[in-house]
Amino acid sequence: MGGVALMRRMSIVFFLAGLFVAAWLFNGINAAGVVRSIASIGWGFILVLGVRVVLLYVDSHSWRLLLLAGVRPSLHLSAFQRWIGEGVTVLLPFASISGELVRVRLAIVYGLRGAVAFASIVMDAVVAVVSQIIFLGIGVALYVSMGIGSDALRGSMGFALIALLLAAGAMAMAIRGEWLGRFGKILKNVFSSSQASWLAEAMNSVDEQIAEITARRAAFLRSLLWRLLGWVLGAAEIALVLYLLGKPISLGEALMLDALTTAVRTAFFFVPAGLGVQEGTLLLLGATLGIGGETMMAAALIKRARELVFGLPAVLAWQWVEAERVEGKS
Repeated sequence: MGGVALMRRMSIVFFLAGLFVAAWLFNGINAAGVVRSIASIGWGFILVLGVRVVLLYVDSHSWRLLLLAGVRPSLHLSAFQRWIGEGVTVLLPFASISGELVRVRLAIVYGLRGAVAFASIVMDAVVAVVSQIIFLGIGVALYVSMGIGSDALRGSMGFALIALLLAAGAMAMAIRGEWLGRFGKILKNVFSSSQASWLAEAMNSVDEQIAEITARRAAFLRSLLWRLLGWVLGAAEIALVLYLLGKPISLGEALMLDALTTAVRTAFFFVPAGLGVQEGTLLLLGATLGIGGETMMAAALIKRARELVFGLPAVLAWQWVEAERVEGKS
């Protein structure tokens, strides 16, 4: 409990720091101009939400491909579970449960065995990191080819790349080394109890499922390609937002913008919702493309609004699922 409390306190500290950075960034920009820019997109915001829905289904299909056809949930159900998981991650940064664990729980509730659900979500995270490294490489190549940038931005990109590579390395070691099974054996030897034995068997089952998924290389590759398509759709979202704001950019610029922004936000994962990190990176990148601060801040706030509009119903849906489950048991 002490560790959870410490992590929660640290999350609050980083959240407040991010909030301070976001406020500082906004303070140097004409607020009235930002508000006018946001208001100018009108019903175009529905299109932004539409792109996000398509992206949700693409990423959900990427996860489904990691599962055998016999146990694979429907695309709609997969999207429903991911939608809730993403909503929890974005809107409940101080909760003691992450969106990924919520996805595991929902997968079990809707029929997957525990070991299969946990292993598939772990491998989905591996696919996400590997595909993001590839996407970041594309973004960096485009960034270099454009001959733009600043020392602060290059430093952030370097930090993001190192963080992603370390994450990929840690995941590779965990998968190949079957660490869950080994840790389970240690628990079983140290704590001679039925609970420890059950946990050891569960961890070993997860390792076996991860090994099965890893062995299906063609499925892993298809999942990776679909996730890369998802990253491209993410770039389409920022391109659409800027188009609606009257500052259209090329596909290459959109890919560069989204790849670097997402990578930096991922690297600063300890800042809840990437508050301040996303906004600052967008402003820096926008300046290199000759886009004014008012427009980029408006784009950043539109993305935040999309997260809120998209995520709040997801969290409410999660509470509905849990309530239905409790009622079903009573």
